[in-house]
Amino acid sequence: MTTGATVAAPVRVHRRAAPGLRTLARGPSGRDAPQVRVREVMSDPVLVVALGSTVRDAAAVLAAHGLSEVPVVDERDRFVGMLTEADLVPDRLEGRRGPAPSGVGPLVRTDVPTATPDGDLLGLVQRMREADVRVVPVLDGDRVAGIVTFSDLLRVLRDAR
Repeated sequence: MTTGATVAAPVRVHRRAAPGLRTLARGPSGRDAPQVRVREVMSDPVLVVALGSTVRDAAAVLAAHGLSEVPVVDERDRFVGMLTEADLVPDRLEGRRGPAPSGVGPLVRTDVPTATPDGDLLGLVQRMREADVRVVPVLDGDRVAGIVTFSDLLRVLRDAR
């Protein structure tokens, strides 16, 4: 099992506060600040959902932990994609053709932006805005090493002052 992600049948919990950082783009003097790496801001370990989880179990876990999105991993803990609460809402499922899926597999979004631990945080923020996403998984190879949310970014901005 990976060190950055935890998975069970169907999930386990994560949460870690991001450390305080000086600034994202400019230092106090207005000069460029040192480049901030994604690993300095990401939360780890990460709550992940197994690809074989049921829609009911995944929805219950998201609701219980107050999450809007969660990474999905296969049986070998490899990242598959993201699952959002909107994907799980029953009225959305009923609007799809055919019966609503019982497993999360058909609902997983695979075309999502990702980051690496050594990636540039400002570049990630730009990609998040362009893709209109609030949560980005951080991958070490094909394994989930962490996650960056807008909440993590807000903590960095708060602590930078």
